[in-house]
Amino acid sequence: MPFYDEQGEPLDRIYLVQRSPRRFQLLRPISFLEAGQPESQRVEIPAHDPDRPAVGDNQTDLASVPPFLWGFIASYGRQTASALLHDRLSAEARRGDPATRIDRRRVADRLFGAALLDSGISLLRMLVMRSFVSVQKFVEFRRWQACAMVGHAVLGVAFVYAVIGVASGLWTLPIGSSPWMLVLVLLPGATMAVWWRDAVAMIVIVYAGAVFAPFILGAAVAQLVLLLAEGAVWLLTGLRGPVPVIGPTILARRTP
Repeated sequence: MPFYDEQGEPLDRIYLVQRSPRRFQLLRPISFLEAGQPESQRVEIPAHDPDRPAVGDNQTDLASVPPFLWGFIASYGRQTASALLHDRLSAEARRGDPATRIDRRRVADRLFGAALLDSGISLLRMLVMRSFVSVQKFVEFRRWQACAMVGHAVLGVAFVYAVIGVASGLWTLPIGSSPWMLVLVLLPGATMAVWWRDAVAMIVIVYAGAVFAPFILGAAVAQLVLLLAEGAVWLLTGLRGPVPVIGPTILARRTP
């Protein structure tokens, strides 16, 4: 058991208080010790201060998953403790030397993956979750690279669909539609080598994106349809109640 409570016993409960639709505070500290590592490698995850506003490092949104994707990966569950660990290590990386922030986040991302596996998350699900947080660090620390990586991933997914479409005869191209074209599906993965240490994360994102993109799009459309239906009911009932907003965790006005 990699997570422990404040007495050093295997963790069997996590004390959280909900401060707003998406913000929580940890009321009792926990710790993480990766399997096979010495005690000196234990990571302490301190409690938040409930007497202070739930902002900045004094709060957590658990796993940062868009609400419409909760059908695939929830924001809490077996990954709750791992998400708290990653939040803690990410905050430390953010406060550290700017020259080492990305390297410190790499350590956080690796430990996040190890904690997920030790918490009972499957290897595939762990790879998907770790890959997305691996790219997310560049959104915070190196925005231009994040944009380039997202663009590359989108092109990779589009290429996979194009090759499958040609090989299956859905449309034709001058280069033909031989079944051997399916080998080209591997090409986007090969191009991810340009991202070096983040190549594996990008490969996972491209092929997971290709598999799940239709379902993700469907979930997003369903969320929009629900919002439109809520708006229609709100109008027909004479503007009773609050103005509908998209998703179950977003408020027009933030709650401290």
